[in-house]
Amino acid sequence: LRNNGVKLEEGWYNLRCMGNYLNLDANGNVELRDKTNTVQGNAKFYARFDGELLLETEDGKYLGLDTRKMSNGLRVKAVENTSVNLVRWDIYNEDKSTKDIWSLRPRMEIDYVLNASGQKNANGTQIIIWEHIDKWRCPSEPIPDSPEHAEIRFIPTTPPDGATVPGTPKTPADGWYSLRFDVEEVNNIVDVIRADLVQLNSWSCAMQWTRAFYVENKGDNTMTLRVADGRYIGTVPDKYYGYIVSAVNKPFLWKARSYSPGLTNNQGKYTLSPATDTDLYFQVHAGNFSLGGMFPVRGGLAGSKSTTIVFWELSGDDIPKTSGWATPKVTASPSNTNFVMNGKPVSVTAAYTINSTNYLQLRAIAAMLSGTAAQFDVDWDGQYAVIEPGKPYSGAVTQTKLQNTTNIRQSGTKFKLNGEVFTFSDARLIDTDTNYLQLREFAQKLSGTESQFNVYWDGASGQAVIQPGMAYTGSAA
Repeated sequence: LRNNGVKLEEGWYNLRCMGNYLNLDANGNVELRDKTNTVQGNAKFYARFDGELLLETEDGKYLGLDTRKMSNGLRVKAVENTSVNLVRWDIYNEDKSTKDIWSLRPRMEIDYVLNASGQKNANGTQIIIWEHIDKWRCPSEPIPDSPEHAEIRFIPTTPPDGATVPGTPKTPADGWYSLRFDVEEVNNIVDVIRADLVQLNSWSCAMQWTRAFYVENKGDNTMTLRVADGRYIGTVPDKYYGYIVSAVNKPFLWKARSYSPGLTNNQGKYTLSPATDTDLYFQVHAGNFSLGGMFPVRGGLAGSKSTTIVFWELSGDDIPKTSGWATPKVTASPSNTNFVMNGKPVSVTAAYTINSTNYLQLRAIAAMLSGTAAQFDVDWDGQYAVIEPGKPYSGAVTQTKLQNTTNIRQSGTKFKLNGEVFTFSDARLIDTDTNYLQLREFAQKLSGTESQFNVYWDGASGQAVIQPGMAYTGSAA
């Protein structure tokens, strides 16, 4: 890090080059595009240091390259942190008067620099790497001097709506996951290699039924991790480490804390501690990611690469068949949350709670907000659920008998809003083929439209407060 006496603080930033902003296209490629006056706004990146700079996207990926072989014109993308991809950058302050302009070069490849292709700043300009030897490398001119189209301004910004403060007690949702460490190493996953030994392995070498773990929440921020053969992930005494992670026969409770700076839904980062001693952490011994490495459970630095585990949600053929036990079914229960709007209680006719999170029928939300500053209409056009901001609701709430049910599926319904087609990341089909949405996620999507509204939890009164007409912040205005 050549910093000219300047330090880049860890935190959230918008990145700007030649007066335009770095954003991601639909395929995760980085390009220049000014989204300042759009609903979604400009992309936010979390800067942190682990020897070099890592720039994490809002969904838990990283700004990087999908190869380690350098060549001119390689596109910069949002990629996973793996042994194949390159996600670490050497960063150099450009010694400008504002001190907030930096150049980025791939780790150990300082002859290449991140830049705007063709020295252009128009919307759609690709962000690439290109060979450029800085003058600062010459003894006679020891000051960084990348070209203008390689100078990146780091503009501090607020965390994404809904982002979790690192260290917040939180568990992953019930389901199947692989447990991976957020490092560029081949041996980065947790695997029951043999007998009861839980050790480091690579994804390709591990068996489907030994590298997958079922999370079952048990309340009070505790959970169990179960292997396909019915055993649990727990701890046993060890004469060298004190305690090590092992496959055990009885349920073992873990407590989790979130270390995802952004909005990761299916690959969240957590630390794990025994429920009986939260000062101890499930961790890699001495940061050594060698094949067969053990996992001691002892004191350590929370949020470090040795203690931060990515819970990578599994699907399809990666989910193993269980032996001697059935995967517990998630239950949706009628919600008893009190909702308040404009200072008055409002009735929500169709709402469920799953793992302490409220899901409201989309048509019930439309009916509740009809006649307010946040009213909208919704209808099915044969292909999409079309949301029309600013219009009163013209339909009816789908009648359903609210009751405890395990008939819950992830919704793949496509929605259309102001010409944009999208899906919600956590929409559910409950009991029937009716869509239920998280009110916060829906409010976030409508923010900036005619039907925007804010919603937040008032802990003092134990109520969910809805504010029609206000942009979504997730907190009291």
